[in-house]
Amino acid sequence: MSNPDTAPYSKFFMPVMEAAATSLGVQLIATPVQAAADIEPALTRFARGLTLLGDSFTRLHQTLIADLACRYRLPSIAPSTDFAKDGGLMDYGPYIGVEGQY
Repeated sequence: MSNPDTAPYSKFFMPVMEAAATSLGVQLIATPVQAAADIEPALTRFARGLTLLGDSFTRLHQTLIADLACRYRLPSIAPSTDFAKDGGLMDYGPYIGVEGQY
């Protein structure tokens, strides 16, 4: 899930993500969202899980996204450590913070 207006670079991630999905025997469904009202309908279309690309839109709405993913029992991952703190299943990406704090 990403907003094409705030994450135009997402098209560069798609071939790699599609190759990974194919190797795992799952289907990747790219779902663009452009308003907060688009998030819940988009989440209801997912069958197995949710991967968020890091963009300002998904960061702004990450608490809502995490809450909805929990409601619909969708495993979810995002590149922001705050996503997991806000209730998302996990984050994966570079840790940028104060040394010694996790």
